[in-house]
Amino acid sequence: MQHKHYHFIVLVIILLSTQLFSESQLKIRAWQLHEYDIEYCQQAIDLAPEYDVTHIVFSHNLVWYTEEMLEAGRRGRHINTLAARAHKRGMKAWIWTHEVHGVPDKFLKDGKVTLDNPDFWEWEKEKYRTLFQRFENIDGMILTFHETTFKIYHDDDAVSTLPEHERVTKLINTINEACEEFGKDLIVRTFAYEPAELDWIKKGLEKVDKRVMVESKVVPHEWDPYYPHNPLIGAFPERKQIIEFHSAAEIGGYNMTPYPHPEYFKMRLKYDLEHGAYGYITRIDVGTYYNALGTPNELNLYTLYRLADNPDTDTEAIWKDWAVERYGEAAAPYAIAALKRAFDISNKTYYTLEFWITDHTKFPSYHYADGHISSRTVAKWIPTEKYKKLENDLNNPYPELLEEILAEKDEAIALCRESLIDLEKGKPFFHPDDYNDLHWRFMLDLNATIIWKYFNEAFFGYKILENHYSKPLHNRVVRAVNYLERWAAINETEFGEDIVPGNPDRIRSFVKEMREKLSALKQ
Repeated sequence: MQHKHYHFIVLVIILLSTQLFSESQLKIRAWQLHEYDIEYCQQAIDLAPEYDVTHIVFSHNLVWYTEEMLEAGRRGRHINTLAARAHKRGMKAWIWTHEVHGVPDKFLKDGKVTLDNPDFWEWEKEKYRTLFQRFENIDGMILTFHETTFKIYHDDDAVSTLPEHERVTKLINTINEACEEFGKDLIVRTFAYEPAELDWIKKGLEKVDKRVMVESKVVPHEWDPYYPHNPLIGAFPERKQIIEFHSAAEIGGYNMTPYPHPEYFKMRLKYDLEHGAYGYITRIDVGTYYNALGTPNELNLYTLYRLADNPDTDTEAIWKDWAVERYGEAAAPYAIAALKRAFDISNKTYYTLEFWITDHTKFPSYHYADGHISSRTVAKWIPTEKYKKLENDLNNPYPELLEEILAEKDEAIALCRESLIDLEKGKPFFHPDDYNDLHWRFMLDLNATIIWKYFNEAFFGYKILENHYSKPLHNRVVRAVNYLERWAAINETEFGEDIVPGNPDRIRSFVKEMREKLSALKQ
């Protein structure tokens, strides 16, 4: 009897712990759609319930500014209809907006918004009242302060006696009044470019109604996997905070090449949950032809689906369950072996010693790469001597650093070749269509690793030449530039003129730019 009583107690404890765990699960699970393609949006909305999605978010090319919804045309009606489709499938629909934008001339002075004019705030509120009156299926707004016409906390864009954080407060409260009147959600997105901007947003939220939710990226700025956790995660304990993920490889191949990363997502989500995360939003595309659905990157969506139910789920189980379902029991081990390297392949290709110099998977210009060493520096968010020194070294490179950079690119090439070998070993076990799809993606990946190696050799080699000219290095840079020209033709022949990554026209533009620089270089 005692033995049975003991097992009964254990069972009760297990059931209670399971119940407690289920109550701590993420309540909001959202998919974010970017591309204004009705058929694609319909397909994504129809698929979303299979991943336990609770919200659909319309952003980017669908809607960036509220004014786009209010302008004459079909956009607003289309999004309203898509929102109704989401409702029929048990999901709510939110849209993005960026403020301040679309300001009438009467509220401008010397090209700046006059925030101390009370009529401006009435105009701002009325805009959202009109939106909700016209499009009843929109359930809420996600507000971003940056990447807009007038950044409210920048004195170059706005005139006010209010300090920066109070401007943020006033804008949120104004829009929230309209949202509350119509029973709509308001989510403040904390996206910013600089640490000071994060501080203004954080302080600005202090005097805002607690009904207003917060959305924060997993990282403080862009999707750099080497950035630290966003310092604003957990900074609003009395608010519902939603964490923004990217499942669609914006800086990892645009879903054309593989970039699945269950381990990375688990690491980020573990931190988020430890700091009180209430939900997640994940981007599932970077354009119609660059969405994760049906690609190896759909594993990222599956990962969030599994981790949302149990954050302690073993990533090996996630890999296996997804791969068996997608490729079959026999082919799964080979698919996993090949795809597990993809995260490192892309990171070692598109980043240089952890620094962002690639234009969102697109081949960069010299000017873009040169300017982004410091504007996107890791040292901005991890201000250690290591990263400060590395930023300085990348801006002022030397021969030993160039060799370190190229060794990183060689590692990416080797990893990609090893994945192709694994794929070839498993060829008899794949359905031909699946094998051909993965082979095509890894061959494009291999081309990208080679192209980016030559880019880094040309770019950083030239930067060395500017300060320390030598004929052998000059010849080496010329050779790298010439090889880039040849690889532009190879990529175009094998994958087409519009292919990303490694777009032929962008490579040729860089080649032209470099030849002009080299010809003007003082020897």
